[in-house]
Amino acid sequence: MLSQVNGKYIVKSGSDFRSFGKITVTFDEVGDLSVAVEKIDIVSTIEEDTYMKDIVSKYTGNFTVFLNC
Repeated sequence: MLSQVNGKYIVKSGSDFRSFGKITVTFDEVGDLSVAVEKIDIVSTIEEDTYMKDIVSKYTGNFTVFLNC
């Protein structure tokens, strides 16, 4: 989710792990800012990336200690 408050962009991520966001920030030749946000749903048709899964597993293992899972 992207919103703008008092000229500042605020990006909120979810914690349900059913989707992720792709944020593209572009500056034109005069320095004006353009922000595009795309929500990408995680569905079974997306092939699993085992390399990335190993990286994520390394870090999510640390969360279970803090979340008492």
